[in-house]
Amino acid sequence: MKIRAQRYSVGVIFIVSVLMVLFAAILVQRSSTGFYAVYVHPSTDKTSEATLQRLAQFGINTIFVDIYYPTDAGAGVFLAEKKVPWTGRSREPEFAEIFSLDETIANASKFGISVHVTISCFGELPAIDPTNELHRMHLGEVVEYILTNFPSVSGIHLDYVRYINEWGLEANGNGEPITSFVRGIRQMVKGKALSAAVLAAADWGEYNVIRNRAGQDCQEISQYLDFMCPMAYHLSFGRKLEWIGSVSRFMSSIAKEPCKVFPTVQAYFDFEREIVVSNQGVAASILGPTLEVPSTGMLQFDIDWQNRESQFSLTLNDSFSREISAGLIVKYAARQTGKTYVVNCSVTGTWSTGLRVHSLSGRGDAVSLHVSDLNEEFPGYLALRSATSTAMSQANGFCVYALNDLSPEEFQAINDSVTTAVYRFSYWLS
Repeated sequence: MKIRAQRYSVGVIFIVSVLMVLFAAILVQRSSTGFYAVYVHPSTDKTSEATLQRLAQFGINTIFVDIYYPTDAGAGVFLAEKKVPWTGRSREPEFAEIFSLDETIANASKFGISVHVTISCFGELPAIDPTNELHRMHLGEVVEYILTNFPSVSGIHLDYVRYINEWGLEANGNGEPITSFVRGIRQMVKGKALSAAVLAAADWGEYNVIRNRAGQDCQEISQYLDFMCPMAYHLSFGRKLEWIGSVSRFMSSIAKEPCKVFPTVQAYFDFEREIVVSNQGVAASILGPTLEVPSTGMLQFDIDWQNRESQFSLTLNDSFSREISAGLIVKYAARQTGKTYVVNCSVTGTWSTGLRVHSLSGRGDAVSLHVSDLNEEFPGYLALRSATSTAMSQANGFCVYALNDLSPEEFQAINDSVTTAVYRFSYWLS
């Protein structure tokens, strides 16, 4: 009996050990269980190895990196490096070389991150008619340049692949130009993923409005896509969180196999930057970060510094470069080493921040500026955690679009959403 008990014990330990190893492998390779992406505005910093490593640590396995945007019909800017001379029949794009795509792909591969490049097709400004043959040819040649010279890229992601009806270009129910364009790009993209950012609909009523105005028939174009990402921007559209779940379910129901649906959710206004002020900054104005304001409402700005001898105040300019007057500051609180401002942001667009230096310690100072959105249904962590969880009510993944930097709380929200999805997957396997 004692020998049998020992054998039984050894067997149990062995089985438990194997299960633990398998479970650990699932956690380590959690990228294989779903699609977890963020959009990246390219720069040397945001595509660096350190940034990519951080994204991977919090569960991100895919990034969309801006690569091209149009400046006119048949012309545009290519943001990455120029590899070989342009041989297309259309006008050569300006090669801005803001970042290295080759280096980004190499760094991302170290952490199991796939790199998809985003092409802005017919907008936003200028808004270009999707029937313009010169521009359609130009976009095709841009895609061909990418596929030929950057063979390690994982996929092509189409943005603004629609009539830009908000700037006066109406489809009037004609979806053929968009569908035929996507079909043409599909024929070019072999062995790589083709995807698109699309307008989000939660039911047939919303879907028909989008199809008629923007010419984007997602059911039709889905047959040419590997996946599509409906832009479930509940904050911009003034919707409740439940709308994201409705979008996830409806868009998944209309997509033709094998196209998958990964909703994109917002993370707008919760980030922190540190501004180091030197001794030369006394009585000067120090430029701070800019931020994108997509909808009107209340924003809270918290500035904190270290030394009691220092004294700073916040300066703000709206998207028209107008300095914000006291009339828009609805709340103000002063602390010994910090201040809080709540501002009524009455116009959208790019706002700029700064510090006005009133006094400074002999050693200089480091000032942190924390910006948060008071319009969110839940602050910080809960807002993004709820949005990503709701997005996955039907889909096996999500995308996060952040106009401004993600905060530590938002990174944690992404991580917890991914971890929860992995637990569900492991439970299903058992």
